[in-house]
Amino acid sequence: MLSVADALTDPCMQHAELIAGHNGLQRPLRWVHSAEVLHIANLLEGGELLLTTGMSLARATAQTQTHYLRSLAASNISALAFELVTSFGELPPLFPQWAKKSGIPLIVFRREVSFSAIEHRLAQRIFAQDTTPIFPPGTDAHAPASDENAYVWACSELAPLLRLPDKKRLRLMKTLHVLLQLHFNMSKAARALGLRRQSLYYRYAQLEDLIGDLRGNPELGGRLLTALNRYPRDVFLTLCPLSTPHARSRLAFNPEASAVAITADESLPHPSYFHLAPGDLTYG
Repeated sequence: MLSVADALTDPCMQHAELIAGHNGLQRPLRWVHSAEVLHIANLLEGGELLLTTGMSLARATAQTQTHYLRSLAASNISALAFELVTSFGELPPLFPQWAKKSGIPLIVFRREVSFSAIEHRLAQRIFAQDTTPIFPPGTDAHAPASDENAYVWACSELAPLLRLPDKKRLRLMKTLHVLLQLHFNMSKAARALGLRRQSLYYRYAQLEDLIGDLRGNPELGGRLLTALNRYPRDVFLTLCPLSTPHARSRLAFNPEASAVAITADESLPHPSYFHLAPGDLTYG
């Protein structure tokens, strides 16, 4: 698995300067993400290299900055990197102090860098070193040839997602399926998933980092939708519950029908009803 120390040797990180948290260099790096919002910790899963310019932090009080850093440590990120160009000339002392205490490497860029290029390059290295099989455990290796061929093809199309940790894999597969079925209508997709639009855009950015331009490549979208529909129903429908702090929806799963029904809370002004199954999602 890629470590923070490994990432720092990559050419995309040539302008990176490690200023604190040296004892955390062997922390495993599972993902790379850039964000400027102060509540980003709620959306992290652990193991991330978080890139930021500190735009929101620069205007925050010391108390808010401390809360931000503590929330990142609680989320178990692997490293934190600041671009010291637009917001900070130099980080306040509490930042390196936090890094030393938490053991989380603190990195700075003293010139403008491309966060997108760093994200894509390190994501490639993370996947290159990931030996997790794309075939989930518990599937039948002796399935009929036609079913097996369809399954192998589906797994190859979905490989970037299938190599993710369980929780992230299932969440992003579900999100991708809903987005494709709703033709990337973000408002409808957010309601179907019980998400704030900001959270949906965050997931969509993760999907594009993994898979590429989804909205600009209909052929790719078509292949992915077909692959999701051919993926084993018992695996695909074992999804994360729609129980985020902001979700107001009910989830019903009928194993025999292999379907998920998502019904908006009836207290909403305009209740909507969704039916999600492999190959079928309707909005009305």
